[in-house]
Amino acid sequence: MNFAPVADVNTNPENPVIGDRSYGSDPNKVGALIQEISKGMQDQGVCSVIKHFPGHGDTSFDSHHDQVVIHHDIERLRQIELIPFEKGIQSGADGVMTAHIKLPNVISEDLPATLSEEILTDLLRKELGHEKLIITDAMDMKAISKYWSSSEAAVMAFKAGADIILMPASLDEAYNAILEAVKNGEIAEERLNESLQRILTVKLQRNILNGHKAPLDPQTVLGNQEHKDIIDKINQKAGYND
Repeated sequence: MNFAPVADVNTNPENPVIGDRSYGSDPNKVGALIQEISKGMQDQGVCSVIKHFPGHGDTSFDSHHDQVVIHHDIERLRQIELIPFEKGIQSGADGVMTAHIKLPNVISEDLPATLSEEILTDLLRKELGHEKLIITDAMDMKAISKYWSSSEAAVMAFKAGADIILMPASLDEAYNAILEAVKNGEIAEERLNESLQRILTVKLQRNILNGHKAPLDPQTVLGNQEHKDIIDKINQKAGYND
């Protein structure tokens, strides 16, 4: 699994966290690249996870360090930020990673997208039709961990619609909180099984459950000279000198 490509549209040149991780400022061009990169990865048996939903491209602050607020309304998101995610979902991306951003003109509650049912279930699942995995961004980032405990945040994200809770500040607290929420009925076992089925379905599609092993060890391949030569060619074609 690769937590890539970045589907954020880089509309803010002062963005401190996305920047050149984005493929550009044109949502349709970004979307076209997202589709092809996701397909390419998954053709090679690597799960593609597009991020950071519903779009972290127009921020002036970094959610690694504190809360980030975006004041766009839903129509702006549909016209710009959501386009690459729609295209990635249409191409069959195995996962979508959430953003820890607040959208007060979209969400009725004072919550980051990662913890919002309106974003994860209503917008991502129902409106955009994403049926595969929803994975949170790292839950130890300050936009989450500064305001909610690992147990609170894990349960909230799961109830909002997430399937995988990534990197909680305390794995034990997050795990036990979800377990307890299932036991006491706060989270239905049926809801737990929905996430389990999505995880197993993706593993099956990527030949993980049948004992298939990748022909190459990424640790011995990534960053080799052949890859560096390809990067140089891409940069030259794109007009970059660095």
